[in-house]
Amino acid sequence: TVENPLETLLSSLAACEQSTGFFWAKKLGINVKGFHFKAEADFDVRSFSGMADVPPRFSQVRIDAQVETDAPMEKVHELAQEIQKHCPVYNMIKASGVEIKESWSKKE
Repeated sequence: TVENPLETLLSSLAACEQSTGFFWAKKLGINVKGFHFKAEADFDVRSFSGMADVPPRFSQVRIDAQVETDAPMEKVHELAQEIQKHCPVYNMIKASGVEIKESWSKKE
């Protein structure tokens, strides 16, 4: 099946966080073997069809991010902060008023 545009946006968010993450991991001296993201969002389809007066955007995005690294969790959190600060797609979504909830963990 083909992704719809909203699924593509979530995929773009995960891909952008991954590429931003590899860049900042190198800059911070953190050894990262890989990232694994699960992204999901809430969207009220009534906004698309005009059946409700709600904004036609995600109301919330949830990201479960796992980092393959031997670095301590405090380094993972430092990396996550840099990703959130510098990822263009993350910041575009956040600037549109969408609540973003992220959880970061290590995958060893």
